[in-house]
Amino acid sequence: DGSEDYAVSGIRRIVMRILARIITRISGVALSDVSSGFRAFGPRAIELFAFDYPHEYMESVEALVIGARAGLEIRAQYEEALVRAALLRAGFSPSDLDPAPEGKLVEAVRIDASQVILPGDLPASSKLPWTLLNRFHVRTREEVIARELLFRVGEPFRRDVFEESGRNLRSLFILSVARLVAVRGSAPDRVIVLCVTKDQWSLRLNTSFGIDQARLDSFGFQLAEHNLAGRNKRVSFDFTLDPGRYGFGLSYTDPRIYGSRHA
Repeated sequence: DGSEDYAVSGIRRIVMRILARIITRISGVALSDVSSGFRAFGPRAIELFAFDYPHEYMESVEALVIGARAGLEIRAQYEEALVRAALLRAGFSPSDLDPAPEGKLVEAVRIDASQVILPGDLPASSKLPWTLLNRFHVRTREEVIARELLFRVGEPFRRDVFEESGRNLRSLFILSVARLVAVRGSAPDRVIVLCVTKDQWSLRLNTSFGIDQARLDSFGFQLAEHNLAGRNKRVSFDFTLDPGRYGFGLSYTDPRIYGSRHA
């Protein structure tokens, strides 16, 4: 519930910043948090790390160095680019980020939610109008995102609560990107929190079938929407076909009962 104490010491924070600058120089990619293990791997990276992935302390940093020296493309810049674009839309620049927000009054919380498909996200974007698919997706509502934040406007900024709120957002299946950044407020003792999110495609079709003696023995499919009306609710239609019988039904799942944080 975010009540547990989690504090990063001053020395550790300095070391994290130094490491971020070193890895940024090595990789050529602007990285702000190289200690995070939350990442995805493409085919080349999987082949590189399949038999030997760093396993000692700070393995995430070592993996970045190995990948950069092996010529892998580090795509953290995609998330960083979303943050930079969100800062500009909010009237800020990267230089407005607050390096020491601890204890300052949270003046405002602003949410910047990107479309599920942006120009350049998918192959041949210059030739195929992929962004038209956004018309079939409802972006997550701001109140759904705000519900996961454990701090409120008018409260003192706490790094542990700030980080826990980010983990809450990243745990949501409906978001592909979730970043919180602290920006300087209207006065030296104030801070603004900018919440940068991007949905992932939430309409899914799952199928299953069984073959016995070269013939179709069973078949089933499920059409599920995991973010109904942008409210983080799941509804699905299920159909199964077995020899001599068939079945169908509807299901509804609410991971946040009555809009609360209780699952």
